[in-house]
Amino acid sequence: MKHLKVSLELLASDKGGRQGAMKSGYLGNLFVGGRYTGVRIDLSDRSELAPGERDQATAVLPNWEYVSHLVREGSPFELREGEHLIARGVVLQVET
Repeated sequence: MKHLKVSLELLASDKGGRQGAMKSGYLGNLFVGGRYTGVRIDLSDRSELAPGERDQATAVLPNWEYVSHLVREGSPFELREGEHLIARGVVLQVET
């Protein structure tokens, strides 16, 4: 398991994003370097993030070894619900 500090922006609802807010502890799919892996998003300073908003968060990757060779500081990623893009982000720090 690995923790990443990330900057995350939810797509606005009118741009195809979620209709409702993402709550801290959200479980979803992180897409990075052409691969999917499960992720939990823990928001830093709030309990939820509304569509169109940006904030920093911690991304918890339980299957780190699957994407470890693809993730570095500055790596872009997407959060998806199935094939539906809901957020874009950038890795700020890979915690040791």
